[in-house]
Amino acid sequence: MSSLLKLKTPIRQRPVQISDDESFIVRGLNPNQVVALYYRHAGKLSPMFDRVMASFEASGTASAVDIQSVVLGMIGEAPEILAELIVVASGGSAEDADPVVIGEAGDQVTVTAWEAALHIARALPFPVQAAALEAIGDLTFTSEMPPGKFAALVIKTIRSVAG
Repeated sequence: MSSLLKLKTPIRQRPVQISDDESFIVRGLNPNQVVALYYRHAGKLSPMFDRVMASFEASGTASAVDIQSVVLGMIGEAPEILAELIVVASGGSAEDADPVVIGEAGDQVTVTAWEAALHIARALPFPVQAAALEAIGDLTFTSEMPPGKFAALVIKTIRSVAG
């Protein structure tokens, strides 16, 4: 049995309220999840990550302001990537291929669980998306892994794969 199964401290998570009686759980992201997101959307994310990389090269770290600029850029330029970030933080995976029926009676389609979760995340009201992103940031970045250190690890990983 894996010693991970014996952990007494659960992985940090936080509920995000949609309404008085509905919520969903998000967790922090790990660097591998951010790298995978980057590679799935390199075309749209490259300019935003280039800004963080330039800051990293100049100072050896990336500031919270640099990371915030990437997230703000995604709000305007790539809302589908923000939806994906929310789905991943809520436990979804691009490999979730189980069929799910979505839509109203008479206008239903069958999609993968991943696509259904993305559809739901994109349809969330902006304040809920913002609350989810804030919770994900709080859970991803800690005193041991502040934004700059996290970004540096992601950048080094991307560079090592890119050659």
